[in-house]
Amino acid sequence: MTEKRLKASFSVEASLVISLTLLFFAVLMNGILGIHRRSVEEMILAEGVEKNAVFEETAELEEGRTRKDVTESENAKVHCFYGCGGAEITYGRRGLFHVVGNVRDQHEIEISMRIYDPENMLRLQTAILKGR
Repeated sequence: MTEKRLKASFSVEASLVISLTLLFFAVLMNGILGIHRRSVEEMILAEGVEKNAVFEETAELEEGRTRKDVTESENAKVHCFYGCGGAEITYGRRGLFHVVGNVRDQHEIEISMRIYDPENMLRLQTAILKGR
């Protein structure tokens, strides 16, 4: 009788351990996918801000592209990734020399970039040339 009872208690303990292990891995995967989602949104947002910073109105309009097309293509890109279906990317300007991009999902990210930054460009060119 006691041997039968002992086997049953092992079954209960094993089911408890397995369920807690599965719960731990589910929470871990949820955190990992959250970091992945945030990284994807930040990278696509940074790409869109860069595109808006170098967007030349006259040349782009001759080819039939507008800033709205850039925003739509970046939103389409972010919606292709797992967990990013609810993300909404917007771009705008802050003054004459800054482009601002926002992504809103379960969190909000903002990236700002200077449009005309000749000092930084010269520093980067110097660093590239000295690195050769």
